[in-house]
Amino acid sequence: MLKKILFLVFCCYTSSVQTKNIWIHTGDADDIVSMHALVLKIQELFPDTQYTITTQSPETHDIASYLFPTATVKTIYNENLESTAHTINKINPALIILTRHQLSPFIILCAKLKNIPVFLINATYASTTARLLNTQATLYEPLLNSLTRIFVQTNTDKKSLTEARIVSSKIKTLGNLYAYNIYAKKQHVLDLLKTTENEIGEKINYPIIYMRSRNKHTIQNYIQAFCILKQKFKKLKIILDVGQNKTSWKQEFLNSNKKLKLFPEILDIKTQDPTTILDLFGSKSTCDIIFSHINHTLFFWLAPTTIYILDEDTYTQTENHVIQAATWQTPLIIGPKEKNLTHSHHKKKKQIPKNLVPRSKNFDNLCEIITKILSKKDFRKKTKEPLSEWTKKTITKVTNGFDKFFIRDLKKNLDKKKNN
Repeated sequence: MLKKILFLVFCCYTSSVQTKNIWIHTGDADDIVSMHALVLKIQELFPDTQYTITTQSPETHDIASYLFPTATVKTIYNENLESTAHTINKINPALIILTRHQLSPFIILCAKLKNIPVFLINATYASTTARLLNTQATLYEPLLNSLTRIFVQTNTDKKSLTEARIVSSKIKTLGNLYAYNIYAKKQHVLDLLKTTENEIGEKINYPIIYMRSRNKHTIQNYIQAFCILKQKFKKLKIILDVGQNKTSWKQEFLNSNKKLKLFPEILDIKTQDPTTILDLFGSKSTCDIIFSHINHTLFFWLAPTTIYILDEDTYTQTENHVIQAATWQTPLIIGPKEKNLTHSHHKKKKQIPKNLVPRSKNFDNLCEIITKILSKKDFRKKTKEPLSEWTKKTITKVTNGFDKFFIRDLKKNLDKKKNN
């Protein structure tokens, strides 16, 4: 134990050469994708800055490597005090950014000892997490108060933190970072496909439905609804986002629906190049169902998608997918809320007005809504729907906030670190 303490002290107090390296510690795929536009903005304002991005799985490592080709990407599997002290000494960052829920006590402690500023960005506290702030105050209070700045998504999040005795001057409400990133991602997709939204509609004149759920029973019902719709719309295709840990369902669904043609691969980071997309959605494509299991690929598959369907549980957990669909001006429908299914307890107050997102009462009603949309001759024509207009205002507000507060604080802390 004494040896570990001496190692920690040595690592954290060893004098180091001043760098312009920013360490971004991420969690899931959504966290990594959310940082894309922000990192591009930082690179534009601070061209000499280098980046180290740490992930927590091989899958998220692939995503980070793809989105940030000029950054150093590392995967941290077993985080402990000794390994963190070694990592922070090796990276030698001028500033550390933690995303959303990545409150690593070891990173915060080591950063504190080395006097490195730490930002927590895109933080959000659902009702369950907010209660933990109080029930486990002995852990969270000193941890959060050790941060240099906390950027939260909503005023409710800020209230939860201040009630947990977190210094209010550290907290800024900026909105969902995903919104800051969305338009840049959309343009990135169009650039890769070397096309425009209108040209996509001209090349793909048949409907594509994107359905997302993590519940096996719900997905089976979606497939049955798809089979009904397929009788009227012969060229209809469906993209099923079942989640990374649910890909074993693929063969089971295939066995129970033998008339449907399944795309042989499961879409992931390696199958989203423009050639693959054209093969999947081009005129020669013969598949009915395509499986996808990594969330961040959504911004690719929404380009040709005609209708986007979320189940109740996914809609409750996150606004990210709603913002994505609205940005592409893709009609969004919330699937029926099924009985006897366990839904997420980590619910947060939705910022999206309820009247902007249509909900289906049951699967028959879902088919009716879809049929009504697809029966129009110009079903691929993008229209300015109320949800799209609301999203545009939200994104503008978030973008202005990040430019005003986050970039300002970032520059202030980088300059301060440089002068020390």
